[in-house]
Amino acid sequence: MSTTESICYNCFSKMEEGQKHCPKCGFDCQSQKDKYPMALPYGSVLDARYITGRILGQGGFGITYVAQDWKTKDIVAVKEYMPDTLAGRVGAITVSAYAGKREENFEYGKQCFLDEAKTLAEFIGNPNVVRVHSYFEENGTAYFVMDYVKGSSFQEYIMQRGGRIPWKESEQILVPVMDALAEIHEKGIIHRDVTPDNIFITEDQTVKLLDFGAARYSWGNQSQSLDIILKHGYAPREQYSRHGRQGPYTDIYALSACFYFSVTGRVPPDSIDRPEEYLQAPSSMGINLPVHVEDAILKGLSVQAADRFQSMRAFKAALVVQKDEEPEEKEEEEEQKVKDEEIREKKHREGQQGDDEGQVKDHGADISPEELSGNIRNMEKQICLQDQILIGRSRMCDLVWSDRCVSKKNSRIYIKDQTIYIEDLNSKEGTVLGGMRLYAPNPLRSGDVISIGAVSFILRF
Repeated sequence: MSTTESICYNCFSKMEEGQKHCPKCGFDCQSQKDKYPMALPYGSVLDARYITGRILGQGGFGITYVAQDWKTKDIVAVKEYMPDTLAGRVGAITVSAYAGKREENFEYGKQCFLDEAKTLAEFIGNPNVVRVHSYFEENGTAYFVMDYVKGSSFQEYIMQRGGRIPWKESEQILVPVMDALAEIHEKGIIHRDVTPDNIFITEDQTVKLLDFGAARYSWGNQSQSLDIILKHGYAPREQYSRHGRQGPYTDIYALSACFYFSVTGRVPPDSIDRPEEYLQAPSSMGINLPVHVEDAILKGLSVQAADRFQSMRAFKAALVVQKDEEPEEKEEEEEQKVKDEEIREKKHREGQQGDDEGQVKDHGADISPEELSGNIRNMEKQICLQDQILIGRSRMCDLVWSDRCVSKKNSRIYIKDQTIYIEDLNSKEGTVLGGMRLYAPNPLRSGDVISIGAVSFILRF
């Protein structure tokens, strides 16, 4: 069924007969005429209620339209089940499945489509899942009606900010998606198409997960083969196989790829072509992010499903570490800092008397840090090591980092039994010596390379 009323099929305002462009929104009704040949004509009426308009997008499993609910006058989005490899359009409206095995797959997919809509309708209270209003069968296929959200995709958001964003900004946007997927996975549904295009940031800054058209019940006894839908760089290896067993770990790979792309500006190599051990770490590109964040992203991007996190909640737990519980620095710390500097200067003068250059003794040693990358606020040519050298973000430290990801007291260097040691102080960022993260005190040798956050330096003594 279709309507012949002269309206704009984008904003649904009335137009004068013969007008080509909407005077309100500027939409050209002829602009999509040949772009989506499988789509419903403008003005098609569904469920005796929804008037279809502009095509919002088309994927392998369906077509999404902007529509108006003529009863409430609300603008909504309508998703039509239209797998173009399994069915075709008869006339302008009706969908007809191809014969044979494809017809069987079409019917199975349609049932999954409706089951998915029923399940998503249960998440009306979840702000990060697009709300489903209704679902129905008509024209030989199935439809569901959902909120029409305005804003920009995560892909557009990243491009508008120069092609990549800081890890903390990415985390703030994607953690709500993790929470939404965790809840959806508990219902037995996986998304299968988590990409920056399908993560939407609304005008009021709410993050929503869109386009469940590729979702299906794909683990358990009822899983069946449907034509593969994937986006290169975001699809794990199991999605390339028609019979690949999929689960929450499939979405974990895709979401990890979203994290990777957002902080590096690069889409990961296709999983099907990538050697098991090869994926360039963001830190090796000069990207500043905590070790635990990088470790979580790289684990999520493991080629083998068994090597990834097996649940979204486990992924989130590894990615999101509680912030330091140390109190914010107060004014009295400035007074203490002055006192500490006076003590260090006194120790430095005493330490220089009678010592040969570079000699390590229990009463002190001269440490010379040479900065390789990053920024240390108070880098000195020489520091006298008497008791310990504290490294961290606090102004109380001997070597002060400007990186907010580094703990206020991150690491320390000290002398014991005429040997110089470096120790990580249970920091959230970690301390890396010679490319290996420290989990216990480790002896230092002159010339060793130490990395904390984005800063790398050599100590000579």
